[in-house]
Amino acid sequence: MDGLIARYPADLAVIDLEKVACWRYFLRHPEWRLQFYGPTAAVFARGDGAAEQAQSAAELLSLKAAGTALAAFDFAMAAGDVSMAWQLLGQLETRLSALADAERLQRARDYRAAHLALADGALDRARVLLERLQATGVVADRDMLILAVLREMVRAPAGAHGARIDLLRRRLGSLLPPPPPRE
Repeated sequence: MDGLIARYPADLAVIDLEKVACWRYFLRHPEWRLQFYGPTAAVFARGDGAAEQAQSAAELLSLKAAGTALAAFDFAMAAGDVSMAWQLLGQLETRLSALADAERLQRARDYRAAHLALADGALDRARVLLERLQATGVVADRDMLILAVLREMVRAPAGAHGARIDLLRRRLGSLLPPPPPRE
């Protein structure tokens, strides 16, 4: 991507949500900021004029295609817009359920289950689910940090308490997004 951007300099990029590697690049790149995203694309801007908080399109709340909703779910989670992600999952489980790819829908449900387990303090279950989701390649960077902390907690010696465990619990708490709604 760096070569492409060097060859074709721009201050604005419109990225198809089906191009996961491409939008991940822009989400992670320090010079680019997400400005807006909708059902099929995200808009990124380079430089100081970037938005503090990206806006999502109202059209995301009334999608007609399950594939579009699944792609938007993946993007919303990766971009940290967890509220929108849970709303998209709600659509996928109701009026779009018959149209959704069963495997991708189950992955989104497992994602929610992992975050519910985190909210409930069921850290072993959350770790197992996040490890399974990691193999799919579509998880938020924040979730990879959460998984790293959970793995570190498992490696802590049995009965270990004190400063190390307290630090890991605080780090975990700082990473957690708002929990999803209950099913």
